[in-house]
Amino acid sequence: MRTWVDASTIIGLDRIGKIGLLRKLIGKVHVTPQVAAEVRAGPMSTTLSAAFGTWIIIHPVQGRLQDLFADALGPGESSLLRTPAADRLVIDDLPARRIAEAEGRDFVGLLGLLRDAAECGTLSRGEYRSIVKRLLNRGFHIAGPLLVEMLRNRIPGSDEEE
Repeated sequence: MRTWVDASTIIGLDRIGKIGLLRKLIGKVHVTPQVAAEVRAGPMSTTLSAAFGTWIIIHPVQGRLQDLFADALGPGESSLLRTPAADRLVIDDLPARRIAEAEGRDFVGLLGLLRDAAECGTLSRGEYRSIVKRLLNRGFHIAGPLLVEMLRNRIPGSDEEE
């Protein structure tokens, strides 16, 4: 099973100097050529640039997304939904998440990935909260109710107080 990652996750972590965290959490990261193009369209750190071809692997995908959804998604999200159904997706785009859910796909967003890392002890609660705040400060979009939930979230098994 591979884990396929969307552009917003890669760009967001790179903007805050935490792109290496993605490797720590996932290992090999798989992207489609369309996702790679979105990432490469903007500024990239030297760490991210060097990651392509080493631990960020570009794989073309076959097939086409149902025409019904084509207008709601960008090329990166559309391509991720053409990956093998047994693979995991890290996607933040709401329409893409809804399609993935309807198809019974295994998916998580960047914030869920970070929360899971905090729950299993890979990240401390303080690191988790700091990363979420830094993402916000660098323009990563988080819906209001989700942001409140994420920042107030008590990590199971944690004795840390607010």
